Amino acid sequence: QLEMAREAASAAEAALEQSRAAAREARDREAAARADVRRVEEEHTAVQGRLAALEGLERERVGLAPAAAKLLRERERFGSDAVLGPLSDFIGADAAVAAQIERFLGATVHAVVVRDRAAADAVRAWHSETNPGALLLLPLDALHDGNGNVAPDELAARVRAEGAGGNWVRALLGKVKATPEGNGFIDARGAMWLPAKDSGSAGPLTRRAELEELRATLANVDLR
Repeated sequence: QLEMAREAASAAEAALEQSRAAAREARDREAAARADVRRVEEEHTAVQGRLAALEGLERERVGLAPAAAKLLRERERFGSDAVLGPLSDFIGADAAVAAQIERFLGATVHAVVVRDRAAADAVRAWHSETNPGALLLLPLDALHDGNGNVAPDELAARVRAEGAGGNWVRALLGKVKATPEGNGFIDARGAMWLPAKDSGSAGPLTRRAELEELRATLANVDLR
């Protein structure tokens, strides 16, 4: 019985040592997990801060041409759905493509889509009174629906034409191709447009692309 007790005690000591080793391993894993949580929480805070800052800029239309921004602030005076929004609201693209589209469109990226020619005439009268600066209007009824066929190498194929202004997006970017080096653009007539080098400041389309990416990143961080 004494020998059996000794064997049981030895087995118990071995089991105890195994349990202690498992406990140490578990504590190490817990410490590592807590460190991971802290890192993810810091990343979450950083992404959320950047997202909030960009959303604030988007709400205030920072970076949009002054006349377009003023029109959007006063859009209610023209009636419901008369002023639909800036062209950039109807273009979906990733950050790299957004920057290229902004280079091609130049000031046209600040154009404002309006419901029809009557709305454009009302805005024209307002523009004459207030003189807010240069403004490009894109009435929806000025275009006929196209056949929707876009070649894979055209700029229109590299973006998502979204919402009511989609026809204008296709009209402006269709039949336009980037040069092989990406430093210029050629339209259907063969005219070549060589824009200035990037100024370094992101336009409204680039900001929208970054917002999309940040929202996707934030959702991923939430899961982690």
